Amino acid sequence: MSIKQHNLELQTNKNQTFQLDVLPDQIHVNEDKFTGVVYLPQLRQKVILFGFCKDDSERALIKNIDNKKRLTVQGDLSKIDDAPNVNQFSSQTFYGDQKIYGQIKSSRLLQSKAISNRSFDWLHQIRYWGIKSTEGLPKTLKLYVLSLVFGYKNAEFKDEMAGIKQLGIIHLFSISGMHVYFLIDLLLMITSYLFIKKEYVEWGLILDLPGYFIVAGSSVGLLRAVLMIEERLLSKKVSVYFTRLDIWSFALMINLLINPLMIHQFGCQLSYCLSFALIYTGKLNQFRTSVVLDLVSLPIILFYLYEWHSLSVLANLLIIPFFGTFIFPLVLVAYGSSLITNRLTQVAELILNNFDKYLNSISELPGKIVFGKPSVLLIVIFIVVSLLLIEKFDWKKCVLIFVTLMCMYVQIHFPRSGEVTFFDVGQGDSFLLREPFNKSVTIIDTGGKPNFFASQGQKDVYLAPNTSIRYLKSIGISRIDNLCLSHQDADHVGDLPAYLQNFKINRIYIPSGMKENKSFMNKLKPDIEKVELIEVGNGNQIDATNLKVVHPFQPGLGKNEDSMVIFADIAGLAWLFMGDLNREEELKIIEKYPNLKVDILKLGHHGSKTSSDPEFIKKIKPKIGIISAGRNNRYGHPNQETLMTMKKERVIVLNTQDSGMIKYQYQNNEKGYFITKWKGSLDVN
Repeated sequence: MSIKQHNLELQTNKNQTFQLDVLPDQIHVNEDKFTGVVYLPQLRQKVILFGFCKDDSERALIKNIDNKKRLTVQGDLSKIDDAPNVNQFSSQTFYGDQKIYGQIKSSRLLQSKAISNRSFDWLHQIRYWGIKSTEGLPKTLKLYVLSLVFGYKNAEFKDEMAGIKQLGIIHLFSISGMHVYFLIDLLLMITSYLFIKKEYVEWGLILDLPGYFIVAGSSVGLLRAVLMIEERLLSKKVSVYFTRLDIWSFALMINLLINPLMIHQFGCQLSYCLSFALIYTGKLNQFRTSVVLDLVSLPIILFYLYEWHSLSVLANLLIIPFFGTFIFPLVLVAYGSSLITNRLTQVAELILNNFDKYLNSISELPGKIVFGKPSVLLIVIFIVVSLLLIEKFDWKKCVLIFVTLMCMYVQIHFPRSGEVTFFDVGQGDSFLLREPFNKSVTIIDTGGKPNFFASQGQKDVYLAPNTSIRYLKSIGISRIDNLCLSHQDADHVGDLPAYLQNFKINRIYIPSGMKENKSFMNKLKPDIEKVELIEVGNGNQIDATNLKVVHPFQPGLGKNEDSMVIFADIAGLAWLFMGDLNREEELKIIEKYPNLKVDILKLGHHGSKTSSDPEFIKKIKPKIGIISAGRNNRYGHPNQETLMTMKKERVIVLNTQDSGMIKYQYQNNEKGYFITKWKGSLDVN
């Protein structure tokens, strides 16, 4: 049993018993779901543990981990999954940079027992107590305390801080380590009022900052800040002078010695670039410093987030000083006073709520730009020229910055190639048809899954923002001309609200009669006035494309047998997208279109035996079949009977289960090639 670093080979272990060392602040429980980073002594490595509590005893066991414990777990050990879609967040890469390569999916929690702490484990205990101490705080204040003081960000943080992320000032919440300087300035101010010698305070910082690094979450941005402060204080104590740039350089070298892979992470890059820019700007005024920070962070933010708000310069200029002089001290004072009285916590909650609403309202103003993911070369050019411009203002450099930015934009938004992309959305369908130069953008289905907890008042959970929508934004798409929904099933239309929230959609096409489906129409209610809803059937055309609808033949409510089937001529190839159409209706299609021939077929119903009738496949003679299905799905898709039919008719099958995202790329309407996320380019001739 071994997980080798930087090696994809893994000896997996199914249904084995593992002994795991768990620190209390490293395991997170949400309802019955738990996840965390644990130590596996058998491998002498950290791994990810995740799973669901099966009963009350398991629920009590996992929630009662309040100190370091040895947890006995039954489950499956495997390699951390890679992201199946291009530009999707990759847990494999993220944890791999932290030298964590394996994961254990728990099938049963058996027992736990307390074990003694080693080295700095007791600091994790302090962090756990700190996190637990926030449970009685009002919601918004709690989120601020957790993120700023303890470096803990849960799912609520992402929703609550949407405006801060959109405005590009997320670095305030520890991603760049900036909050440490706020904390130290506040500490120095308080101790000066208490007439405590500055020398004593500085020695206290030297001794305590490494511990605070662990208590505050050990982020890479925090490490950079702690290293720089430690270097500055120590150099002062030994009377050795170092410039700010020297200190920055030493911190970077130490960071790379500790873990060179961390340089790949967004937080590390943003933290070091912003701190370097602050050093580089020297004694510039606040406005020019804000402009520099925005210019330097812009390409990095675009590379990872793909969006930018034109008001971010103003936000940095106005909010950072206010945050440091008022918001951060308010959070600390309110948190400290909560141990005695709740009066100040309610006042702080009111102020923070209004502060968040103010930021969210600014972020919703016009000015949001879906830019896309620029190339690394253009990013480097942009940052270098931006710094040179600050060093010595020159209109030629301004022009060069603008030209570089425009090159980035044009390269992304006017691609010479077109594509047909089959997203890996698990057990569902979602496809992109994009013509060269973005002449038209069409989406067929959105993917999604049922929300089994809707009756309990829990909010809908959408998968698309982390899968297909991330890819669409990374290639600069903010507008969808046509959104075609094959039928009513949640795995095809469940993420429709997420698309409506993230894109301007001109037209939505649905099968004839589906307007009478009340359940489906409820998904459109909030945005029904913003889009044109069009019902189509056999013989209709999708506007501004060469896509032709060949089914349904009569109105229905959007069941499988009512699926919209689309025929397309793309790059000289005939494509057919089947939705979840059943065998009976497939035979009606070849009866209606006896001369129909297809090069590439998106198999109906994820390769189920209820679709892909042998007579239908034999008649249309596809060369390539695409299956979109979830890995280890409970339906057994694709069915072996369907695969045997494909083999008999010599159809090459590509499946998102083992290929990840599948993309066909072409230029100038000429035949192109297939490329997949996990297997690279494929020769399917």
